[in-house]
Amino acid sequence: MALAGGSGITPFLSMAKEIRHGTLEMDLTILYGSSTPQMLLKRELEDCVCGSLRLVPVISNDSNFEGEKGFLDREKIRR
Repeated sequence: MALAGGSGITPFLSMAKEIRHGTLEMDLTILYGSSTPQMLLKRELEDCVCGSLRLVPVISNDSNFEGEKGFLDREKIRR
């Protein structure tokens, strides 16, 4: 599991690409905290999602967002 927020997602993009292309064999869930759904590198990360890579946006400032809302916390990590 990886936790990232804002520009802290950048190092995980390379890992996500390697998982997607099959050069890195591992399962990874990225919890990505952002204030809005317009996240940095959103499209690039979504393109990497596959059976071994899961991306979970956690949005703190958009009450209309359909998904995880709030901040990265213990409960979200547990789920």
